[in-house]
Amino acid sequence: PGIGELRVSEFTLHGLDVTVGTPLKPVRTELRTYVEVCLALLVTALFASIAIGMGLSRVVLQPLHAISETANRIRHDNLGERIPVADVHDELSDLARLLNHTFDRLESSFGQIRRFAADASHELKTPLSLLRLHAEKLVTDGRLASDHEEVVLVMLDELAHLNRIIDELLFLSRV
Repeated sequence: PGIGELRVSEFTLHGLDVTVGTPLKPVRTELRTYVEVCLALLVTALFASIAIGMGLSRVVLQPLHAISETANRIRHDNLGERIPVADVHDELSDLARLLNHTFDRLESSFGQIRRFAADASHELKTPLSLLRLHAEKLVTDGRLASDHEEVVLVMLDELAHLNRIIDELLFLSRV
């Protein structure tokens, strides 16, 4: 009484039967403490591995974030910006080089479109200005019949309309 549960062992030693009894309470206390320590270590290891994993993933994904941020900043008005590429030859550097090459081609294409629109506008303005000048001269001379003068006035209106379209095209090429 008062000891509680016992763990009993029996064995024979030099012809004697020996029985040894020990209380189970300290053993169970030690086992409970062992389980609590193991659970605490497991939880600590879990949180430590999550923190280390998040830190490593940020370090590993940092080049991807840099590529993404730079690519998002590149627009039609700043096509000259490029993604910084390290001297390392890995997949991310290859991706950055590929994107930079693509941005080079886009910048070249945008430049060609702008030059074409500006050149086309200027090339069209010269003959239209000459046509308008001659048509206005015909009207101001007053030697045209009224039906011919009406046709020339319609031509002048259409020439003015074409000039407005060309001015808008030139404006768009500058924008």
